[in-house]
Amino acid sequence: MGSSKTIDHIRKWVHEHDDRLSFILFYFGGAVLLGVFMNLFWVTALMMLHFAIEIPSNIMRRAEAPVRDALWHIKFDIGLILFSLVIAVYMSKILAVLGITQAVRATRAVEGVRVLTRAKVIEGAIRAFMMSIDDAVGLMSRIHRGRKGLKKPPKKPAAWRNPDAGDWCSLGFSFVQIILLLLAPLLTEHDVFDIGQIIAMEMTP
Repeated sequence: MGSSKTIDHIRKWVHEHDDRLSFILFYFGGAVLLGVFMNLFWVTALMMLHFAIEIPSNIMRRAEAPVRDALWHIKFDIGLILFSLVIAVYMSKILAVLGITQAVRATRAVEGVRVLTRAKVIEGAIRAFMMSIDDAVGLMSRIHRGRKGLKKPPKKPAAWRNPDAGDWCSLGFSFVQIILLLLAPLLTEHDVFDIGQIIAMEMTP
């Protein structure tokens, strides 16, 4: 009897996870902490966990294409992963704009290491900020609905068939990141091999 209630509770949680404060806080906190202290592999793993939860949730609501709907649901997350890769590849340019590259060249080796350490903190902070935007919006929406006593509006079936302005913005955001990655050999001092190494390092646990 107890196990049956537990299973029902888990199923309900999975089905309503996007509106659960526990999931929003977990995903929000995880994105921030992993973005700052870990590399992109672990942030991607967190996103894949969300994807894995989204599939059975779609099955429960009898979506016609659960996997495709799950991919559509995390499209902005995918765009943020691509953005993080862009940050990693273009970091030398970002540091140049901030004047940190010149500081590294002008200081002693020990000071240079300290500056580069701060640069990694900057990279992590940018990544964490971007990765948390979507979750922060979800959290504020959840709090607003709670104060107003509103229930979450039902999901529209096959949302990918009728994208709204937000969907197009998410897709456009991802497209821009892909273009920036493709143009990186022309816009940075990295060649294709270097870029591949940077991406491999970011995606290695």
